[in-house]
Amino acid sequence: MFKNKSLSFGKIGQAMITKTITVGSFINQVHYSSVNHDSKEFVIFYPGDVQLSKLEFQRNLGSDYPFQNNNDIVEEVYYEKVLDLLHTKYPNANSYVIIQPSKLNTESLIYEFDNFYIKGNSIRLLLHILKDLFPNQTFGEPTENSPYLHLLAFSKGCVVLNSQINEYINFKRNINNKHNLFENFTWWDEKPQTVIHSCYHLKAVNPTKEVQQIIIDEMNQCINLFENNVSSIHFLDVHRFIYNKEILTGFITYLNERQENLFIKIHQTPLVKEQNIFRRHVKVESEVFLKTIQKQTNNVYYQYYYKELEKKRF
Repeated sequence: MFKNKSLSFGKIGQAMITKTITVGSFINQVHYSSVNHDSKEFVIFYPGDVQLSKLEFQRNLGSDYPFQNNNDIVEEVYYEKVLDLLHTKYPNANSYVIIQPSKLNTESLIYEFDNFYIKGNSIRLLLHILKDLFPNQTFGEPTENSPYLHLLAFSKGCVVLNSQINEYINFKRNINNKHNLFENFTWWDEKPQTVIHSCYHLKAVNPTKEVQQIIIDEMNQCINLFENNVSSIHFLDVHRFIYNKEILTGFITYLNERQENLFIKIHQTPLVKEQNIFRRHVKVESEVFLKTIQKQTNNVYYQYYYKELEKKRF
C-alpha cells in the first residue's frame, strides 16, 4: 500500500489548484497557486519524469512510493512541494504554475510534453495557458508595466525550453514571410549527432493545416510574450541542449539586441559527466551550447553542483 506519511507542505503547496486547459485540440493540465495579486512576477515550471501531485501518486502508483531516502519520502517530487520550493526562490511572485507533461506513462515512468513538440505550438500553448489563468494580465501584448516571467524546467522539462527558444528564432526569421513559416522551419533536434542515443532524439511533429494558420495568426503575440514578458530562463539538470548552429546564432543575435537583459542559467549536476551509451551526449551538447553562446554574449551563466559526487558511478 501507499505509505501514509504526513507531508510538510507549506501554504503555497496546500493552496494548489489543478485545472485542465484546452487549447483547440490540445489538453493541458496545470497546477498553480496564486498568493500576491499585486505582483507582476510569475513563475512557470516544466517538471521532469516521475513528478506528480500527491493525489496522482496515490492513484497511479498506489503500491509503493518510487523514491525514499532512509525510509522517508523524498517530498520534492510532489508538485505541492515544488510550489513551496518555487515560493522560497521567488517569494514576491504573484503566482507559481506547473505545466504537467501531456503524456503520462505510469508504467515506464517516462513522461512527454507531446503538445509542446509540435512545430510552432510551444510558445502559443504557454500564452493561452497564461491568458486562461490570468485574464487580467497583458501577456503577449507590447504594453508598459507588463508582467514578467521566470521560466524554469527540470530534466525532461528542459526540452520545452529548447522548443520555445527554437520557435522564437523561427518566428523572428519569418516575421515578414509568415505564410512560408513551416516550409522554412528549422527544428533544433532535426539532425541529431551520432553520439545521441535514439531514445533521446526528439522528433518534432508538423501541425495540421488548420493549426498552422492559427499559429501564423498568433505569431506576433508569441514574439511579444518572449520579448516583453520572459525575464529569466533556468535549465535544471539538462538532458538535451540546443546544438544547431543556425538556431544558436539566431539566439545570440536576439540576446545581444534585447534592450533588457535576459538572464539564462544552466544548473548542471554530475549527469554531464556520465559516459554510458545513453548519457554521453550530454557533455558533447553542453560544450557546443556553452562555448558557442558564451563566446559572443555574457547573458548565459553556468553552475555545476555536487562536486563531491563526481567519482560516484551513475
